[in-house]
Amino acid sequence: MCGHVGIAGNLEFKDEATMKRLLLIDYLRGPDSTGIAAIRKNGEAVISKGALNPIDLFDMPRFKTALNAFQSKVFLGHNRAATKGVVNNVNAHPYEVDHIVGAHNGTLDTQSYAELEKLLDEKFGTDSHAIIAGIAKFGVEEIIPMLRSGGGTTGGAWSLVWMDRENNTLNFLRNDQRPMWYAYSDDFKKLFWASEWPMIDVATALPTGTGKEYKLYHNEKAHRYFSTEEDVWYQFDLDKLTAGGDDVPKPKCKKLAGKEPVAVSTTYDPFNRATNAASHTRTTTTKSRGTTTLGKQPTDNVNIVHLFGSEEDPMAGLMTREQFEEIAKYGCSWCGQSVDFADQGVTIFERDQICLCPTCSGGDNQASRVHVANLDQLL
Repeated sequence: MCGHVGIAGNLEFKDEATMKRLLLIDYLRGPDSTGIAAIRKNGEAVISKGALNPIDLFDMPRFKTALNAFQSKVFLGHNRAATKGVVNNVNAHPYEVDHIVGAHNGTLDTQSYAELEKLLDEKFGTDSHAIIAGIAKFGVEEIIPMLRSGGGTTGGAWSLVWMDRENNTLNFLRNDQRPMWYAYSDDFKKLFWASEWPMIDVATALPTGTGKEYKLYHNEKAHRYFSTEEDVWYQFDLDKLTAGGDDVPKPKCKKLAGKEPVAVSTTYDPFNRATNAASHTRTTTTKSRGTTTLGKQPTDNVNIVHLFGSEEDPMAGLMTREQFEEIAKYGCSWCGQSVDFADQGVTIFERDQICLCPTCSGGDNQASRVHVANLDQLL
């Protein structure tokens, strides 16, 4: 889970403090990284981001340069909760690729991620970066239909926010797996957005310290916060938004959905570890927070290690998060389901760079992670 926040339109000094509040509140959705892209009035993007919390980012000179309301028309913010890709400054959002500056909340299924990289003929540190690059190179109408959408089976999740500097539009698009909310100022010169509406509510309700408090537009039903529809692409014209007026600056909307997900069997055990466990004679090594116990079965030795690590170190020191994520980048090698460092019941074949999700691992010990030196030792 990550979080989007932002303000666009006729920005003022008070919006600088409000943007910082939004990033602080959004930290609850994404504690691994924080970032902001300030789109200047001339279209230039000034990005400040890093693998750190909002308070530390606020102290950086680059952030102080970026957060300039008088020079900017968009503050596009994001807080990352890492799923695919290591936690570092490069993998923090937003991303800038050519004329597109954007961020992603969600996780693609591994097959869609691989297909994106193949289409772009490039490797990316995160699936999010690949989506933004795809939109920049091929357009959103070509990229989204190739992605599998949905949860509970092999499918992906996305809520996307991006600025298209070629046509001066702010864009939103989500599927049914992630939320997105927005609100207008009552003069229609400003748009606020966040992954959850209470974030906007709290950030705009607090005193600004300028004597100019926020007044938000509400419709005839007294609704101030509006959810974007699932699988609908929203395009807000920044020129019209900045100018304001007497009418709600409605975005252009177009239906745009991903592919149907592929169901994954929850009963098939491709390596027969549950049914034929007795046929695999092995040396089993169990590690528990630094202690090691050995238990031998009768004949030949197979290098299989059952790992019982801590919450901070689930692979019990045998493999770092970075090493694991490189192997698991495209998910389960059998079914394609996403695999996380903290998942229980995962199997890793280190030499062959293969991983299996808990379902495809089979076996009767789903509480542990299993490390196998190479695939030949198991088959």
